[in-house]
Amino acid sequence: MRVLALLSQLLGLAPSSAMAGPTDPGIWRGLVSTLAAPAVNRCVPNVNSAIASLEPRGTAYRFYYAGTPALDGLFKHFQGISRLPLEDGTWLAVSRSGSPQAVAIVGPAGVVSEITAPPGLSHAGGIQALGHVLAVPYEHKGGRSKVILYDLSDVSNPRMLYELDRSDVPAPSAPGHASAVALARLADGRVVLMVGVRSSKVLDVYVSNQADLAAPGLEFRLVATLANAVGGRFQSQDLVTQCDGSLFLVGTYNNGFPGPRMGADMLRWYRLSQDAAGQMVLEPNGKRKVTCKYCNFGAAAGLFVGSGGELILYGIQHRDTGPNRTVYYEEFRARGS
Repeated sequence: MRVLALLSQLLGLAPSSAMAGPTDPGIWRGLVSTLAAPAVNRCVPNVNSAIASLEPRGTAYRFYYAGTPALDGLFKHFQGISRLPLEDGTWLAVSRSGSPQAVAIVGPAGVVSEITAPPGLSHAGGIQALGHVLAVPYEHKGGRSKVILYDLSDVSNPRMLYELDRSDVPAPSAPGHASAVALARLADGRVVLMVGVRSSKVLDVYVSNQADLAAPGLEFRLVATLANAVGGRFQSQDLVTQCDGSLFLVGTYNNGFPGPRMGADMLRWYRLSQDAAGQMVLEPNGKRKVTCKYCNFGAAAGLFVGSGGELILYGIQHRDTGPNRTVYYEEFRARGS
């Protein structure tokens, strides 16, 4: 507990009384926080019941996307959405394909800044934020992919923290594919990063060598590759920490094809565990659908944990087709909240 208390002070996490879970790095357990912090996400008391209790239909909101090149077809559309833990309103990071302006940071008054993609990488995929750190995967048909971590402490001036080059990943993974990412802080303070390959039919699992993502010497080491571990061809994925330390991978997708066609908007979720040999396994925990009026999980969806530990689901429309390039997104909360 003294180690966790020191770590919480260094990272700006919740006090030690809000922490729980073993620190054995061989166990896939999350660092538990019930308070807002810049370096960790809040926990959910019960992931299964939280997802089951989500309203089947969302509440629609919108923002204006003028000033950014328009999204104009099947392969140029929104790819990821993640809410940031800022208390003065709903702040979103939204990724897209087909433009150098890969990510937009959207505040209550609209787009406040944009992130430029690395040269030659025009596809930014499914994203997730860990506190003020945003993970963005990039890929290109030419066979290259990267994952970049950005510091969004100053939303008007995003700053790159780290670049993970995936040019040497072995089969069954593929160097040119990184369609979605998910990340969480482990019980020992390090960070686990899961990269979805070919819509998460393959999952590459990385773990950081240190807790501080802004300190020199940061590296992420590939520790596992899982093939055919999930169903549904995830468009987006998130890691969620339960308040007992359990980690869950939640994937979202639309089962229509191609992407703009409105099939069913689906969630599948899995508990991270390990077998007798110590290898990571994903235990299926559930599947359900919700109904979008404007959004499409074939574009993007993402999860956020609110101040009371409530799980909130976000989805966004396929592209900017509203009046004057209005973009609609929807928020799914627990019934009665």
